[in-house]
Parts: sequence; C-alpha cells; structure tokens
Amino acid sequence: MHSIELHPIINAEEFKPGDDLSDYIVSAHNEGKLNFNNGDILCIASKIVSIEEGEIIDLSKIIPSEKALEIHQIVPNKDPRVIEIMLNITNQPDGTALRINGSYIGGQLPSGLILTSAGIDKLDGDKVALLPKNPDKSAERIGKLIYQRTHKKIAVIITDSDGRDDRGGSTQLTVGLYGIQPYRQSSYTNDNGEKKQNQETLCDLIAAAAGILMGQRGNGIPLVVVQGIDYTFDENATLDSILHKRSLS
Repeated sequence: MHSIELHPIINAEEFKPGDDLSDYIVSAHNEGKLNFNNGDILCIASKIVSIEEGEIIDLSKIIPSEKALEIHQIVPNKDPRVIEIMLNITNQPDGTALRINGSYIGGQLPSGLILTSAGIDKLDGDKVALLPKNPDKSAERIGKLIYQRTHKKIAVIITDSDGRDDRGGSTQLTVGLYGIQPYRQSSYTNDNGEKKQNQETLCDLIAAAAGILMGQRGNGIPLVVVQGIDYTFDENATLDSILHKRSLS
C-alpha cells in the first residue's frame, strides 16, 4: 500500500423508508459523481441503511419502564424513551447489557457489538433509527446489487459513529461488511528469533478514515469510497466472524 484516496458523495439526498439506496449509489456512479473501480471499498453510514430498511421508531409511542426511568436518573442527558429502547434491543430488561460511566451510556447488542446508545441514532423530531437488523446481510445486498448494475466488484463497510466511556468525542467503526475480511495480518520476528503475527482490525481503520469526511450528524456525507487499499476480495467475509458474544460485567 502506498497511499489511499477518499471520495465522498456530497449532499446525499434525504432517504426515507422504502427508498432504494443501491439505485442512488449506482446513479451517482453513472452520473460521474462517484466513479467505482474494482477493489474499491464503499463506506456507508448505518443511518441511511436503517432508513432504507425501515428501522425507525417513533419515540412518542414509547412509554419508559421503571428501569428506564431509574437509569435516566443516573444518565439524565439520555432520553428515558431511548433508554427503554436500549433495554428492549439488548434483550436485557434489567439493564445488565448496558454500560454506564458518567454521561456515557452504551449497550451490548445480541450480535456482540457494544455501541454508544446501543447504536440508536437520532433523526428529526421524535424519530430514532436502530441499526440494520443484520448489517452484514445489508452490506452484502448492497454490494451485490452494485455489481449487478455496474459490473464493479467493490467491498462494502457499514459504519456507525461511536464514543468510548474513557474519553470524550467519537469515531467511526464497522458494524457490518461484505467483500473484505475484517482482519489484516502481518508477520514479524521478535528478539528471540520467533515468528509472530500482528492482527489489526482493518475494517475499523478504514471506517475511521472514512469518518474524517463523513463527520457527524448534519454533514450530509453518508457515503465515502476508499481507494488504494490492498486486500483480497472475499464474498464470504463477515464482521460477525470476529464478534465476541459475551456478557458485560
């Protein structure tokens, strides 16, 4: 690898449930707004995938439970209705799948992903978006449709912004992928002459790089193409293969 290039689709239109995201991406390619090459990697913000797939909840229809209200007292900056949804989607109504530290609140999803607000994303008004039900399958669907319509074989990484409980701010990480293995391995020889392996989460490095352009809510850049990454295309690759489905303690 010598250098990489990042190319955004700027001012992406507002998506609504039922809109065809693949059509939009292919149209951008055909109109010259974004030119794909074989081996490129398309990073997509999870929110627009969720909108396309209808993973939207109206907070006005949510009644917080006693547990949600109790947690809200600890984290008053978090809407108790969002906390209630977090309890539901983590499958732990007692709150044992939540991680709370000061103003930070995260949740471990059944998939093993641990995300700020359990991956819940604020939309306009009282609407929020959940993560796609199966981000790996969503990435595969989009990647295969792009190939069918452009004959370009590209990898897809679905990203989500995420914070940490040990620092302020946020970055981008991978929640689903297609076409690219999540790990990158390299070998080295230690001082004792033993061969060792380094293992990096390549997909998260790429997601974070795309996040430089994507930014946070309101930037209007949910789609970034990354060019110049050396990898072997693998249509069987999944993020699920490296997730640790463990209990929080």
